[in-house]
Amino acid sequence: MSRLNSAFGIGVIRLNYEDVIQSEIVLPARERIDLDWTTIDRLINENKDFQDFFKDITED
Repeated sequence: MSRLNSAFGIGVIRLNYEDVIQSEIVLPARERIDLDWTTIDRLINENKDFQDFFKDITED
């Protein structure tokens, strides 16, 4: 879990589905100003769902 946070800045939330108010941020996400185009390109080529998602957000 902490590997994704330290390597990519991905945040982790402990979700309490019975009482959402009791959910907590375990590791906050790190904001990035620049996009990692190498990773985005790889994900687009390897994952049809991500390709569709990326197409949708770029059209908006």
